[in-house]
Amino acid sequence: MSEGRWRYGGPERLRSAAGTVRGRVASATGVLIAAGLVVVVLGATLLMVSLREDRAPAAGPKPGADVSLAERTENPVAGPRPSTSPSAVPPSSPDSPPPAAPGKNPPKASSPSQMPPPAGDPPGMVHNLAVTALGGGRFRVTWTAVSDDGGLPVTGHVLRDATDDAYITTVGADTFETVITRPGLTSIAVRAQNAAGEGEWAVDQI
Repeated sequence: MSEGRWRYGGPERLRSAAGTVRGRVASATGVLIAAGLVVVVLGATLLMVSLREDRAPAAGPKPGADVSLAERTENPVAGPRPSTSPSAVPPSSPDSPPPAAPGKNPPKASSPSQMPPPAGDPPGMVHNLAVTALGGGRFRVTWTAVSDDGGLPVTGHVLRDATDDAYITTVGADTFETVITRPGLTSIAVRAQNAAGEGEWAVDQI
């Protein structure tokens, strides 16, 4: 009995089971294909959107658009510039000197940076002035240093002819003897000098 049942019912059961399996496989394949199509469509859409964003120009202010407050602050509206014409003459103050005429140099103003006069006085008179005739119009003149230099160093000694007040020579601050040639000399005058001026003359007759 069991062989008979298998002989008549077994093959049909196998065909039914195989059909069921094929149906399920076909259904699963369809689902996979549909999912793949969805993925492809989404990928293509994203690619197109990305290309559009890359090609889109940078956003800028549209023509006629109002400028923001920050832009107006950074780029103020250019106004009239001050005149740089060389013909423009600034108003002069009451204390300023009058303008110079064309072709003439302006008057020189006194410089505030001028050095003040030295703090001291001219030196006193030299001492022990003596003149000795050497012959042939030559004379030896000697003297000693001043006792009062006026608070400033002595810078030299000046010799002159006391008869006609003619200048003869100037020697150094440490020189107290010199020989001069002056035919007809009858009297000699010597005085010291410093930065504040010249001292009194000391005179000696021959």
